[in-house]
Amino acid sequence: MTHSLPDFLQPIATPWTWPLTLPQTHWVAHRFDVQRFSDADFQHCAIARPDSLERAVPKRLAHFLAGRVCARAALAQFRIGGAPALNQDGSPQWPAGIVGSITHHDELAGALVGPADHWQALGVDVERMLSDPAADDLSAHVLTCQERRRLQAGQLGLQVTLAFSLKESLFKALYPQVQERFYFDAAELLDWRDGRARLRLLNDLSPRWQAGALIEGQYAVQNDSVLTLVAIAA
Repeated sequence: MTHSLPDFLQPIATPWTWPLTLPQTHWVAHRFDVQRFSDADFQHCAIARPDSLERAVPKRLAHFLAGRVCARAALAQFRIGGAPALNQDGSPQWPAGIVGSITHHDELAGALVGPADHWQALGVDVERMLSDPAADDLSAHVLTCQERRRLQAGQLGLQVTLAFSLKESLFKALYPQVQERFYFDAAELLDWRDGRARLRLLNDLSPRWQAGALIEGQYAVQNDSVLTLVAIAA
């Protein structure tokens, strides 16, 4: 069943911006305008508003709905109907045999899904590019000591935004497997170039994911946003 888009959502013609494509995955992205959102858009989209968002402000509701519309469209490519519900911890509840990730920030929402027999983990994130002063304020929270030593002159905003977003993507990818929350100090960004990046775990997260493990990521700079992706093959 197809659903028309409400006025606050606009599709993106060519949403894939990362250097490497991922076989058997589907990525759907929409731009959205919070100012044009209304509560009636949930009914328009035939997506139920979770009880946990009963008192949420319009901005939070617009972000949630935009992400779910993207996820539903991506799942439809696998002939799966509906949008993912919420788990008790707030993470998306994907159908059996599917892994995926949802992101939404400012005016962009997106969802990436793939079959679990091909991908064991997927994580995506989008962030507004930090200004240098904001990045400087946030760097002590986001970066490890080694990452701060590797900062390059003139690229503070990009590097801190990139580290922040890649670690968010890493969390979204690994949390469903390790079932334990971890934070920015659990991994470090080793290097990044031409849309590809490497991260290294600094903490033991599970018997499978231990300190020293290297994980590949991708990134793209689009206008004033940074989009990152962590995909781990099955």
